[in-house]
Amino acid sequence: MKYVLSIIILFIIGCNTEPLEQKSEVFLGEPEIIWSFGFDNHWWGGAYAPPALLGDSLVLFSGGSGINCLTVDSGILNWESSYLSTGYLHQKFDHDDSNLFGYGSEGSVYSIKLKDGTESWVTSIDSVRTYSFTADVDEEFLYFGTSGYHNKRFVWKSSKIDGTLIDSVFCNFMPWHVDKQESGLHVSFGWSPDGNADFVGQIITFEPSAMDTLWVHDEPGGGFNVCAPTYADGIMYVGTVWGANNKILALNAETGEVIWETDSYGCFEIEIVGDTIFCDMGGGILALNKSSGTQVWQTLLPVADETSSIASLNGYLYNAVSGKLFIMNQLTGEVVHTLLGNDNTPIEQVSTGAGMVIVQTTRHLYAYGPYNPQKDMD
Repeated sequence: MKYVLSIIILFIIGCNTEPLEQKSEVFLGEPEIIWSFGFDNHWWGGAYAPPALLGDSLVLFSGGSGINCLTVDSGILNWESSYLSTGYLHQKFDHDDSNLFGYGSEGSVYSIKLKDGTESWVTSIDSVRTYSFTADVDEEFLYFGTSGYHNKRFVWKSSKIDGTLIDSVFCNFMPWHVDKQESGLHVSFGWSPDGNADFVGQIITFEPSAMDTLWVHDEPGGGFNVCAPTYADGIMYVGTVWGANNKILALNAETGEVIWETDSYGCFEIEIVGDTIFCDMGGGILALNKSSGTQVWQTLLPVADETSSIASLNGYLYNAVSGKLFIMNQLTGEVVHTLLGNDNTPIEQVSTGAGMVIVQTTRHLYAYGPYNPQKDMD
């Protein structure tokens, strides 16, 4: 399924702009490796969530059979916590300053202490979550979605302290992304109606204390089931996928009003840097003006992958897609460097932080120094 979708993605976006000429895959001037950490990649232990940096001290990643926490400056293992299937149950690491929250494959929600990886609490949920879990927290509560057999599709609110379930709202479709913002609790949906090969989508915003509905945005042209919304200055930026008329949208997060929308582009991830939003189309990057949605540049790549990730550092974008890392000039979209995993295995995810580029392959986590164009010139 994934590879069929990847071919479709590349075909669709390829109808808009020809790919830029790529540099030779003689990997000269590779970024400096600061440290590496090896792990065994167990079945279903893949990295659906990019590594998460906690300030300038720790980095979390799902590798092997569970969650690992390393020291950022040295790559030394701080702790590991075995939660089976964490690789495909999470698209991001949901945490506050002291705890990490997650969902187990057997219908449980858990909290792990960030300082040592020990378990704080576990709560059983009468539902099943099989993949793509995202949650969010505020000062008091954990918010998360579940779905599975027998129509057990809910958005839940529980105590962060002990996991006690406080409230829930039944949903007609599976909740994919749950985001707690000052504007409300935003929940994204995407589904394929019976007899329809294309996806449609919906965003519902709840008032968190009573879980009443504040506003609803329906999108018949595509689903909101992959692209997690990104927020800036009270605006939600989000994209649809797998639909007949995909879009990238800017919505007023308090009212749901459409500020602008761009047709004909599917979007799997959004990164905001200054006045520009960078949209990962699964086979390239689209740069848009944050205020107007007008195109700044577009770079298509000769590969496609709907699980790719993007990150930014020092004026360059890092796009992990289809086993490779493409480094792009943030202002122009030019591909300035291409990188394979140092261990000759596919690159799965990329993050940036603490002045480093954190790259996860199927066997190692690497900390690279920032891309240095002088090394390529040399």
